[in-house]
Amino acid sequence: MVDELVQGPLSAGTEKAKSPGVTPDGITPTPKAPPKSKAQAPAPEPETTGQAEPGTETKEDKPSTSKKSVTEDSFFDPSTLDEKLIPAYKQMQGAFTKKMQAMSQSKEKIEAYDNFMANPEQNLQRAAQQYGFKMVPAGQAQNPQAQTQEPFGTDWQPQTWGEVYSAMESKIVGQMMDKLSPVFQNLQTITAKSVEQQLNEIDGNWRVYEDDMTANLKSHPTLAKDVSKLYRISVPEEVLKSKYTQQALKRFEEKATSAKVQSKSSIASTTAPSNKKLSFSEAVEEAKKIIGR
Repeated sequence: MVDELVQGPLSAGTEKAKSPGVTPDGITPTPKAPPKSKAQAPAPEPETTGQAEPGTETKEDKPSTSKKSVTEDSFFDPSTLDEKLIPAYKQMQGAFTKKMQAMSQSKEKIEAYDNFMANPEQNLQRAAQQYGFKMVPAGQAQNPQAQTQEPFGTDWQPQTWGEVYSAMESKIVGQMMDKLSPVFQNLQTITAKSVEQQLNEIDGNWRVYEDDMTANLKSHPTLAKDVSKLYRISVPEEVLKSKYTQQALKRFEEKATSAKVQSKSSIASTTAPSNKKLSFSEAVEEAKKIIGR
């Protein structure tokens, strides 16, 4: 009985202690405030994927106007060139500028040609009257007796020996030029190849200045015999003053000078007269050899 009485309150106390939120004394404790948490970072904005809705503009969709299109001024960007090619590009621009300036100076000639071709017959008659000539259509000779007869024709009647000599000279020269024309063309080809070969020895990029060289050769054809001088007057001053160009010109000129000396010495050795005294018969034989008999 005593045990039951003693265990009763004890068991009751333990039951109260076991109940949540209740102390063994039967007092319910006040709940503690939760600890303050650290400042939280703002939640990241949700990422958007896909295309923007029509009618809305994004920063990436706006076209960039800070850089001009490369095709506005040139067909490529010169800044992408290799440093070794920049001088050639500048020279090409200079040659193009010279050509355009030459064309602008010939503007009046081009306009005059266009005006002439608009009515060539009338313009020819006007020019003939201006210079004191009278145009006669073909087949309507103004004075049949004044027509010149073809030399060496059936109706040709020369009045003086001068007419005969002049006709013979023109005919012979014409025939000789026709026969020698292939020879001259071949000679021009050989000369051009020789000049190109010599220019390659001086500067492998000489074709950059080919227009200037061609113009100088037309004005002074004898420059084909002096390629070094042709190169000097055709290239820009900054190219001519470069160390590489000066060394190349020096090597080329020394080589050309030695070749001339060797050719002169060989000619002198082959044509040197013999100091040996010849007999009469030997002199006759030597004379026959000289005149080709």
